[in-house]
This record gives sequence, C-alpha cells and structure tokens, in this order.
Amino acid sequence: MAKTTLRGALLFGHRWVALATSAILVVASLSGVLLAFERPLARLADPTANRVEPGQAQRPVAEWLAVALAAHPGTTALSVRLPTETRDPAVVLLSQGKNVHVDPYAGRVLATRARGQSLGERVNKVHATLLAGDAGHTLVALTTSLLLFLVATGLYLFWPKAGQWRRALTVRVRGPGRRLAFDLHNVVGFATALSVTALAFSGAFMAFEGTLAPLAFRAFGGPSARTLVATRGEGPAVDADAALAAAAEVIPGADLTVLGLPAAGTPVPIYTVLARYPEDGSGSGRTRVEVTLAGGTARVVESSREQPFGVDLVAAQRPIHTGEALGIGGVAIAVSTSLLLVLQAATGLILWLARRKRGVATK
Repeated sequence: MAKTTLRGALLFGHRWVALATSAILVVASLSGVLLAFERPLARLADPTANRVEPGQAQRPVAEWLAVALAAHPGTTALSVRLPTETRDPAVVLLSQGKNVHVDPYAGRVLATRARGQSLGERVNKVHATLLAGDAGHTLVALTTSLLLFLVATGLYLFWPKAGQWRRALTVRVRGPGRRLAFDLHNVVGFATALSVTALAFSGAFMAFEGTLAPLAFRAFGGPSARTLVATRGEGPAVDADAALAAAAEVIPGADLTVLGLPAAGTPVPIYTVLARYPEDGSGSGRTRVEVTLAGGTARVVESSREQPFGVDLVAAQRPIHTGEALGIGGVAIAVSTSLLLVLQAATGLILWLARRKRGVATK
C-alpha cells in the first residue's frame, strides 16, 4: 500500500510540475538550440556587420580604434572584442552603448549596432530571463532546478520490472495516438535522462552562481593571480598592439579574445587582456593579463591553467551546459537533447489531455 501511495504521489507531482514548467522549458530549449548556432545565425541575420572577407593580414588594432572613434565623435573606446575566426569582425565597444563592427583586414567600419540588440544578445536574454529581467531570471532558475525533479521522478515511474525492459523500451507506432505518445515519452525520457541531468544541473548552477560559486571557492579554492613584476608602469604610454604583444608573451598558446582599454583617472592605468586556451571551449576564456599603459609591462596574470579546483568546478558548468566539454559531439548531444525536451513536453501534454478527456467521458 505504501509503495502504491508513493507512486501515486510522485506521479501527481511529476504531472503537475511538468505542466507548470513545460512552456518555460520549451522556450529555454529552443533558445538554447539557437545559441548553439549563434555565430552562423548572426552572419545570416546581419551579414553587413558580422561577415568579412579574409585578407592577407589584419590591420593594427590601433587603426580599428581610430576608425571607430572617427565614426562616432565624442565617444570613448572601452574595449575591443578581437576576431577569433578568419571571417569574424572586430567589435569596438564605445561609450553611449555603441558596438562598432570593423573589418580587421581593411580597417574600415562595417556597421554600428546598439549594445544588447544583436541576435545573439537577444536570444541570450530570452534563454536566461525570458525578457523579464530579474523576475524572469528567477523563474528560469527555478524551472531548471525542477527539471532535475522531473528526471528523477520520471525514472522512478518508468523503471520496469525484471524481464520487461524490452517491452518498456519499445515504441509501438501502430495503435492509438495516446499509446504512441506514452511510449515516446517513456523511451525518450529514459534515453536522455543523463544528458538532461547534465543540462539541468549546469544550468541551475549558473543561474544560482552568485550563491554557489563562493561556496565552491571556500571549499575548494578561489581565483588566484600571479604577480609577474611589482610595478606601476614606467616609460612612455604604449598602444593597444604593444599591450597585446606583451600579454601574448606571458601566455603562449592562448588566443587573445578581448582587450580592455585603460580607464581615465585610475591610479594605475592598465590594459586588461582576456584570453582563451584550447581547453576553455568558446567564450572569452578564463585567462586575464594586466599590462601597464606606461611602458607596456605585463605585471599580473590570472591563468586558467593555474587555478584551484573550486575555480575549475565553477568554470566547467558552461561547457557542460553547451556540450562543448565533449567537443563537437557534445554540442550535438546538447542540441538533440534540447529538441527532445520539446518532444517530451508535447507528448506529456497529449497524455494529460487524453486523461482529462477520459475523465470527462466517464462522468
């Protein structure tokens, strides 16, 4: 009796939690699929700003900054997103919320876009906040956490008795539509349980990173930087290209991704260079180098290859969530899992509607 009661309670919880969260899960899943193809989609959606024809050599970064500032007098350059693929533009971030896309080979402005309005930025907002700010972020975070409950209860409800595994994992295409929906819901749920758990756990971790990361750092070690030389900078001011060259010397093998420009009025004006090692996957990377404006000396390095386990644990959640932790095959698994989550929501809704219809018919 107790076992039947437990099963009934879990079935009730599974059904109603799924109904309450299915719409958000579908939006998160489909937006996640779009983010997996963010770069090619951006080139298709806005080729003027996001597609360049490779030339023989890239122009100096100082020229990119000069043409961007010349196109928008009265603004200040804040940072430069460096191209990491041959067909990528450089993007100069200016004050007043402007992103200036520059052809790195021709040294000319391609287009100017308002910050936060690109396809990737918009889809990211949908994925993380449903375009509803902090409230949407909280809702997505709770929904992602509840997905772990759905996986656990779904496995419990599905688990067949000994000798019945073949039948349980068979999808019968003939017969009532409800039977097909039932079989698909069970088989797909079982087949994707591990990958859905990885997506849900990593997504929930990132959503609550402000709370969980400090706990991980406290338990396993937090970010650490290495001082290369104690200096406030000496000598004449160096330009962006010299700063990048100084950073590249202390982190060989890493791709430079972002150059943060010195802020006016700071006690020690520095360039901040972000870099990505091959194992970091996508994004800007996890390595940071400080280069002094005066003299162009690399004085501090925070390398992803020198961090304690706590930092690696926190940083691992994003490549797990995107699938990049397992390379192109992992991305394919993440994309297919996201699409199958949509199928799970659809078959679950069909089963619920069929149950309601039967209930009405028996009254």
